[in-house]
Amino acid sequence: MADRKSERQVGIIGSGLIGHSFAMLYAAAGYRVRMYDIKPEQVQHALSIIDDQLEHLSQNELLRGKLTIKEQRALITGTNDFAECVKDAFFIQVYIYATNPPFYTPLMEVIPAPWTDPEVVVTTKELMTEIGQVPVIVKKEIDGFVLNRIQYSIIGECWRLYEEGVMSAEDIDKVMSEGLGRRYAGPLEITYLNADGLLIFGDLYRETLYRVQCSFGHPKKMEVPTLEKIHNEIAARIPLDKLHERRKWRDIRLASLQKLKNELDESHPK
Repeated sequence: MADRKSERQVGIIGSGLIGHSFAMLYAAAGYRVRMYDIKPEQVQHALSIIDDQLEHLSQNELLRGKLTIKEQRALITGTNDFAECVKDAFFIQVYIYATNPPFYTPLMEVIPAPWTDPEVVVTTKELMTEIGQVPVIVKKEIDGFVLNRIQYSIIGECWRLYEEGVMSAEDIDKVMSEGLGRRYAGPLEITYLNADGLLIFGDLYRETLYRVQCSFGHPKKMEVPTLEKIHNEIAARIPLDKLHERRKWRDIRLASLQKLKNELDESHPK
């Protein structure tokens, strides 16, 4: 990448959650960013959210990069002209659907088509790494992202446990947030570490693992009335009109966790 990154532009098609999160990432790394959306009010809304998030991050000493809020914000502009967005851009990203914001969850699944130029994959991976993300390469086409496939298997079993009356929705979430989630930073490596290698793990647990997995049964659809029951349980703790505050609570903790992880990685490199 060129040293004068502020002279290089990234075009982002879509100014929703994913789009404006990436705008912040590129600006924090020093790149100019132009976001496009078909509706003027959507672009202005995205820019307003960026202002709010940058201020919030700064107050909590979690701002990325070495640039000030003013310097980062000056690198981000919006437009309703598609041609203007992509003109002179050396890298273009397209977003339609919203998922967890990439500013707070650094994993990036890079998924080339069979006809994708290999250099595009290399450039994308390098760029994602440069702006602080963690890119992984999906080497063959599958149904759904890898993260979603793993997530769906967890959600499916949580659904089954709730439906069968094993545990409340709140306690099921605690099993992940206060237990499994705290030590599951790499399920295969954790398995390797916990049993002195996968070969020993297989000898000790393959039968138990297989037996329990067989008890899962066929996947179940998230149907009413169970869906309504779980929704109401969570809504009693987090009303729908408090979702924005709860999301900010989540995001600031994700950013704090990433900051701590970066500090630990610097002092104890892999």
